[in-house]
Amino acid sequence: MISLTDEQFEQLRAVNAEVNSDSRFVGDPEIFRGSRYTAFPENMFPASKDHALEKIRRLVALGWPREELAVTTCWTRPGDNTSYHAVLTLDTNLGTFILDALYARVMPVDRVSYDWHMRERPGVGWFPVTVDYR
Repeated sequence: MISLTDEQFEQLRAVNAEVNSDSRFVGDPEIFRGSRYTAFPENMFPASKDHALEKIRRLVALGWPREELAVTTCWTRPGDNTSYHAVLTLDTNLGTFILDALYARVMPVDRVSYDWHMRERPGVGWFPVTVDYR
């Protein structure tokens, strides 16, 4: 858990805003002419997972501990299997926050009505989300 300072919160806000505005969602067919790859061109993130990973990369470069930054998957529209999504989550002394490609602001996790699925534990693996944040 991170004891969040005002300076750190500003870093979260800046990284979230930068990645969300510096990039655009594009599908694999547009980038790779129909093939699916895990690499992506600079400033093009085919999926929300890639947004989350880029935010992690930038925060780690600023000195954030990688083990505190987790990719978490969810459905943005409960009951709709086409709305699968990934966000960056972190637990702090002020609660759990998300950095989300769908929101300009860093959000407390209980402010979104997502159906949470899996959460990464860096260096260990993926685990089902057992907490209902709503």
